[in-house]
Amino acid sequence: MRFLLSALLLTSAAVFAQVPDNLIADGVPPITPELRTDVSRYLEFRAAAMQSWHPQRREMLISTRFADTAQLHLVKMPGGDRRQLTFGAEPIAGGSFRPKTGEFIVFAQDSGGGEFYQLHRYDLADGRTTLLTDGKSRNGGAKWARSGKQIAYTSTRRNGKDTDIYTMNPAEPKTDQLVLERAGGGWSVSDWSEDETKLLLTEFVSASESHAYLLDLATKETKPLTPEKAVHEGAKFSRDGKSVFLLNDEGSEFTQLVRLDLANGARTMLTAGLSWDVSSFDLSPDGKAMAFLVNEDGASALHLFDVESGKEAPRPKIPVGVISGVEWHENGRDLGFTLSSARASRDAYSLEVATGEVTRWTESETGGLDPAAFAEPELVKFASFDGQKVSAFLYRPDAKKFPGPRPVIVNIHGGPEGQSRPDFLGRSNYYVNELGCAMIFPNVRGSEGYGKTFLALDNGVKREDSVHDIGALLDWIATQPTLDAKSVCVMGGSYGGYMVLACLTHFSDRLRCGIDVVGISNFVTFLKNTQDYRRDLRRVEYGDEREPAMAEHLAKISPLNNVAKITRPLFVVQGQNDPRVPVTEAEQMVKAIRAQGGACWYLLAKDEGHGFAKKKNADFQFLAHILFLREHLLKPVLPKTAASKFEDWLIVPLRIHLLASQDTPALQTTLTEPDLARILPKMNRVWAQARIQFRIESIVHESARPLENADAELVARIPPETRSSTAFNVYYVKQLDVNGFYTPRAIFVKDTAALRPVEGGIDEPIPRVTSHELGHALGLPHRQDTTNLMASGTTGTLLNHAEIQQAREAAKKFSWVQSAPAPE
Repeated sequence: MRFLLSALLLTSAAVFAQVPDNLIADGVPPITPELRTDVSRYLEFRAAAMQSWHPQRREMLISTRFADTAQLHLVKMPGGDRRQLTFGAEPIAGGSFRPKTGEFIVFAQDSGGGEFYQLHRYDLADGRTTLLTDGKSRNGGAKWARSGKQIAYTSTRRNGKDTDIYTMNPAEPKTDQLVLERAGGGWSVSDWSEDETKLLLTEFVSASESHAYLLDLATKETKPLTPEKAVHEGAKFSRDGKSVFLLNDEGSEFTQLVRLDLANGARTMLTAGLSWDVSSFDLSPDGKAMAFLVNEDGASALHLFDVESGKEAPRPKIPVGVISGVEWHENGRDLGFTLSSARASRDAYSLEVATGEVTRWTESETGGLDPAAFAEPELVKFASFDGQKVSAFLYRPDAKKFPGPRPVIVNIHGGPEGQSRPDFLGRSNYYVNELGCAMIFPNVRGSEGYGKTFLALDNGVKREDSVHDIGALLDWIATQPTLDAKSVCVMGGSYGGYMVLACLTHFSDRLRCGIDVVGISNFVTFLKNTQDYRRDLRRVEYGDEREPAMAEHLAKISPLNNVAKITRPLFVVQGQNDPRVPVTEAEQMVKAIRAQGGACWYLLAKDEGHGFAKKKNADFQFLAHILFLREHLLKPVLPKTAASKFEDWLIVPLRIHLLASQDTPALQTTLTEPDLARILPKMNRVWAQARIQFRIESIVHESARPLENADAELVARIPPETRSSTAFNVYYVKQLDVNGFYTPRAIFVKDTAALRPVEGGIDEPIPRVTSHELGHALGLPHRQDTTNLMASGTTGTLLNHAEIQQAREAAKKFSWVQSAPAPE
């Protein structure tokens, strides 16, 4: 016989044996083999991103994942084999061939998700990798000179806070030198001049303000090119060096492509008339053609035009989706890019400009699932509390497979100036296709892509206006006959995680649960603890906590300070090495929720940062999300009864007996201790209406007495010495003529019990039967109402007022039943 401590230790060992080594799953139930099998295909999606063209050959460098992390691969032809080049344990953050010659690649990589990126050189001849930077500071944004002789990049090496400008010949790392000291963490290198004497720099101040500068490398003189408070980004030199192309929203709601004359400062808008943002562009090797992307209500449109004449070429016919990473090949004919859509994972493509032919270079796997079966997004719009129009993308499950109003997952993007786009859902297709949930991706005020006025509507003291947009979305959901307004979960990462917590403080009565991934819980502590190089940039967006009035406002709206208003279950996911939203934001929220008796699952990754990048960690996170949604979103809500308002809880101990038999195989139970860890919470969910909770006092593995005659009853074969006198004895056996029965102080349950589904019932028979028989042990008779817990053969989950009173009175008569306060 093993008592409670050893039983719990063994159960925990069984549970956590399946958890990846660097994950801490606190309060997360076991992931069953059945769930892993059911979800397995959705865990095998891959994606590929175009990184760089080989300068001499029509070959492409891509990043994709074949093992646990995304690595660099070489593809020599469209549809060709992907030859893996790097094999590190950490994901690659991007890489590019050396211009002109292409004999090596420069790539960036961090460690443990900390985002302190290092630059490395990979030599194709021998596969060796060489560290180019100091291995400690944050380095990134490497820009090649067109000759391929040097790169310029930024680094926090000097003081850990400011991003200074460095140059280096990667073939000779000792040439590394600091060329310009800068204050602040928002500096980056945009481009080299053709003669390599000048650099274009960008200073990012906020989502609505950035500036371009011209740096003379000989004199170190830095000349501002864009003094106005507006967006100026992506600057590139014309090939003759006389002008600069950049994106600019000065005098416009949207970012436009502009040419700036360096001699006289004259500006020419090249995309006048567009009512959407130009998101990026690239200049052809000869400088005569331009390719640029336009964000049209979330979808991407690729445009081409002649630089000299300003005339636009016919729009290439590219599948509708989201395009990124546009890059010209040195041959001037091919344009490479990455494309994803609702029914196609992210993959590398090219466009032959002269003919308009689009070629897919990679075809990432979808786990054997048919992409044609994935839901297409529907663009919906609704009016918010102040009349402001807000849009969202809605993915609906198949109405034939899932009839009636569907549960809803509202997934809120981060940023806060991010944007949800009609992209590939990846593994989240499981929520739609298998769980039957509708998914809504709103673009609340403050999202990019809808003009600079909309972008600024959540700044400073207007922060919670974006939260009220979600309230308006809940109103809209309630008007939709195909959506279930009573079954809504909010989910989001980073700033979206803050939105989840804020929504739970404002709308707990309208939500079922929330999933917060690396979210901000307290703006004041967040600004104090985020990495030094980010702090000033975040103060521009959220407000400066050093100012008393702003500190008071930030404290007032922070979810941590409103935690008493959160009455719904919460799942918090966090990376320990997160440089953006520190782990302390998650820890303090989990502690506060649990301190007030709330339900909170917590998943911490010791080797991740701002989100999970390693497959084994991301897989476990996703499986845990499914468990959480099944438990807190998809289960029917138990009606409240007046009898459930007891302030004290009754804690009833159970001794679990797992029976074995050498001479009667039918007695050999199939249940294991991990099964008990699954069954008990489901039983307690039923009995919570009576404020009765069952706890495992001990688990006994024992053998039945030998069969001495054919007529021996089961009870006679149970070893009496293992029975408890201070707990209910629960026996799980395989051989029973009925699903379960009870005797004084003991119940018996068939571990292969089968019950027909019933509205209001829990999802598997064994906890239903166990709960039913324990009701009998507490003196409750059979009933015929199919939704009632005591209904024979159906076993719903409800007890009426009289039954609750009777069960509690019976439990109180046992001296070993304890009374204690307990959470909801």
